[in-house]
Amino acid sequence: MLDSHVLNQTLRVLLTTCVILAGGSAASEALAAKPAKSEFEAFFGPQTDWPRYRGPQGNGVAEQKGLPVKWSKKENILWSVDLFQQPKDIYPLYPYTSPIVYKDKIFVTLATYKPGIFVEPPKNFKLKDPKPATFAELAEFKLVCFNKSDGRKLWETFIEPGEGWEAGPLPGDHGDECSFDVTTPCTDGERVYVAFGGRGMEKNLGEGVLAAVDYSGKVVWRQDFTKMIKGTFEYNLSTSPVLYKNTIVMVLTVGNGGGYTVAFDSKTGTLKYCDPRPVPPWPGRKHMGGHSTPTPVLANGTPLLLYNAIASVEGINPEDGKVVWFAKSGGGSSSMVHGGGIVYGDYASTKWSGAALALDTLAAAKGDITSAVKWRPPTDVSIANDDLGELSSPVLYGGYVYRAVGGKVYCTEAATGKVLYAEKLPSISWIANPIATGDGLIYFASSYMTYVLKAGPTFELVATNELDDGEFAPAFLHSWRPNGPRHGYPYSSFAVSEGKFFVLGSNKLWCVGK
Repeated sequence: MLDSHVLNQTLRVLLTTCVILAGGSAASEALAAKPAKSEFEAFFGPQTDWPRYRGPQGNGVAEQKGLPVKWSKKENILWSVDLFQQPKDIYPLYPYTSPIVYKDKIFVTLATYKPGIFVEPPKNFKLKDPKPATFAELAEFKLVCFNKSDGRKLWETFIEPGEGWEAGPLPGDHGDECSFDVTTPCTDGERVYVAFGGRGMEKNLGEGVLAAVDYSGKVVWRQDFTKMIKGTFEYNLSTSPVLYKNTIVMVLTVGNGGGYTVAFDSKTGTLKYCDPRPVPPWPGRKHMGGHSTPTPVLANGTPLLLYNAIASVEGINPEDGKVVWFAKSGGGSSSMVHGGGIVYGDYASTKWSGAALALDTLAAAKGDITSAVKWRPPTDVSIANDDLGELSSPVLYGGYVYRAVGGKVYCTEAATGKVLYAEKLPSISWIANPIATGDGLIYFASSYMTYVLKAGPTFELVATNELDDGEFAPAFLHSWRPNGPRHGYPYSSFAVSEGKFFVLGSNKLWCVGK
């Protein structure tokens, strides 16, 4: 008796032969298999909708065309929904995170201070006694699922905080920018992988957790980072999880000496590796940590995670977490981009620094490849931002790199590094990431101010949009910054799906569409 698999294969060959001979289109359609996964998707997961930080390939490029170019609170808003429907004594930790979208669902992470933490009325957010001693006493973390078509909330799931024992940050503390809600989730189409974390304020002891939640809202597994790493988080847990085959990868940065690349089995949560970050060979650099999210890329078919570390740009082997190659740079917060045979990572704080490399050389690259850097950004650019620098990332599209630096948008030729223009754009976001679309538009977008540019070597402003969802933002936000409190809400990046934009404001989730 024939093996069933062999029999099925034999029948398929015979039927296919009949189809070819007969030219039967109906039979051909009936036999058509599911579309084969692209090589990229086989390594790094779904390529539909907006399933991860910075979109399908993690570089801010959307293939869609015909997205809205004009909107306001009264124009081209299909729906909006309140994020924080809470009693008066619960206060949100403003989200740096961004939504992700997969098919008919939107996933958003939220964090709030717990009820009863503050004295009423909250003029100065004075704490009730005693001061919370642990993260679990201070804040609540949750993943919320919304229906894409109308914004209806489908479910919310609370994620238990980790075991870090020192509570922080608190309103008014220097460092209140260190929200617990910074990382953007990712999905493989079956589960959502979500992380929360931050640092304590007095002794800089922090905590962090990673959890897998299925599409019904059930927590499948949860991992506590404090049980597997030595050291304390530097500022906050700001890197987002990245999918690699059946693995979830994150880069964890700790103060005073480095960090770890960690990976977990996506189905079980079992730790696969926890690889210490290497120490760079350059004087004055203590570690190769960073606060960016790895960007997936294929270099001549070889999967790599591009990482913008504090002292370098580098390639990580996602199989074992090892740094395969690195090139001296100055970065640490913005994510790397790729396109047209170029990979590029940079950072702008006291000066603008970065490095561009040829993609086709990276599959075989090993060790220190600083000599292979093709070009670097100019170092004489005035950085008009505060001491955090520019936390947004560039976008590379059509042979040009677009980047917000010091209140201006720069267009750089990707092949040579030549700056083609630098134009002042008031209130351009210093943290939300730009998006490029398939019809040649560049969106420097946030839920406060958005500028739409035409892609190309000359500056052409298509539209300016102000949404300004910043009603709840309390006075303590960024009150310590040299330029004083910020206005609006420029933190969350846009997600794209089916001709629509989705973005978090300070208190609403917005759907922008025609």
